[in-house]
Amino acid sequence: MKTRTKILFLFRPFLFGFVVYSLLTGLGYLIFGILSDMNGWSSFEHSLFGTLIFNYQAQTDGSHQMAFGPGILFIGLLGGLLNMGLAWLLNRKESHLV
Repeated sequence: MKTRTKILFLFRPFLFGFVVYSLLTGLGYLIFGILSDMNGWSSFEHSLFGTLIFNYQAQTDGSHQMAFGPGILFIGLLGGLLNMGLAWLLNRKESHLV
């Protein structure tokens, strides 16, 4: 397999994993923020290794503020690397079977 083909073979799973994990994390936290507002929860913040993922602030007037941080990109990066690694492992085992 050529080097360019190997890079493309690993880049596609990385990109797909990055996008899917980032979108699912963002959507999950958006739903979590809506549930927090509906149930009257107090303010909270989630971070990963000190990097903000999601911040929910309940205001005194009954409104709320939700903010996403760069931690979502970090989760997407981890998801992309995981997907790329699994694709590499599956392809490696598949090439030994043929």
